[in-house]
Amino acid sequence: MRTMLADACPAEGADLIAAAFDQIPDGILIFDAWDRLVLWNRRMAALAPRLDLERGRRREDLMADIHALGSRGLTAVWSASADGVKVCLIRGGVGKPEQLRLAKLSLDQAVQAQSRYLAAGNHDLRQPLQALVMLVGILAARRPDGVDGQLIGRIQDAASMLESQLGNLLEISKLEAGLVEPEVAAFSLASLLDGLDLEFQEQAAAFGLRLRVVKSSLAVLSDPLLLQRILRQLLANGLQCTERGGVLLGCRRHGRVVRIEVRDSGVGIGEADRQWVFREFHSRPRSLPGRSPGMGLGLAIVGRLARLLDHQVSVSSSPGGGTVFAIAVPTAATAAGRRRPAFEFSGDSGVSNL
Repeated sequence: MRTMLADACPAEGADLIAAAFDQIPDGILIFDAWDRLVLWNRRMAALAPRLDLERGRRREDLMADIHALGSRGLTAVWSASADGVKVCLIRGGVGKPEQLRLAKLSLDQAVQAQSRYLAAGNHDLRQPLQALVMLVGILAARRPDGVDGQLIGRIQDAASMLESQLGNLLEISKLEAGLVEPEVAAFSLASLLDGLDLEFQEQAAAFGLRLRVVKSSLAVLSDPLLLQRILRQLLANGLQCTERGGVLLGCRRHGRVVRIEVRDSGVGIGEADRQWVFREFHSRPRSLPGRSPGMGLGLAIVGRLARLLDHQVSVSSSPGGGTVFAIAVPTAATAAGRRRPAFEFSGDSGVSNL
């Protein structure tokens, strides 16, 4: 159990969840919002030793075996969270629904505690890292020569990478803990686009890429800060995945929405990976020279924020053919309409929608 949690949780969070699982006398299977098996406990393996438990297996592939457990006097009880995460408890005999409810409550509290742990530690975790980045920047400003200059440059790159990855981890933890509340307002995209252009030009130049941001004064209805985070993640992803050519950020009006697009001429995304791009810890199979491999959280944050704002995000791509991410934002004159489904995928057309 701790091995499965190690990649996604701090040590304290992993121990807390694992301990909670060990206290539950029933078998537990947990599937994410996309019906992939992500966690199970030791009791589950003991109750069903012939069940082929492998991380990432589809729920539909296990359902026949789960139903077959009934012939052995085992009962499966299912529940689902608002985010679509599904929990299956397997226990011997029928009865004792209160014990099942308490077991599920214990599990839910452990998972929520892990998210709150990271979210609450935002300041304490960021402060020493920001101090490190600042001090290394001061050293780099002295322009040391030779080996010292190379070493400081590598430290600076590593510290910046760590700062970015920690920021993503803390941000997605705040989203999971429900601590992010949108503040929707009508505003012009002009200043938002200008700010992103200024922010990413230096990084694009360092990678030897062109960044073009098309100016626009279209007005939209959204949370300006959260929308900025989405576009920032998409631009960073485009630059990380592009070896030559460049990245384009632009928008156009389509009826009652403004379609904001981030286009790159990068390595592209294969059909098998396209449906997973907005999932946590799904990173690129290979990183380009001089680029950070990342933790696979940037696009997951895009997906979470888009769902929070009720904005549809889509991706179209092909290997070697670049990638287009697009987000549909209501125009400022658009009244709030019906909510879209959280996720819609269409792999056949080469386009995945969120």
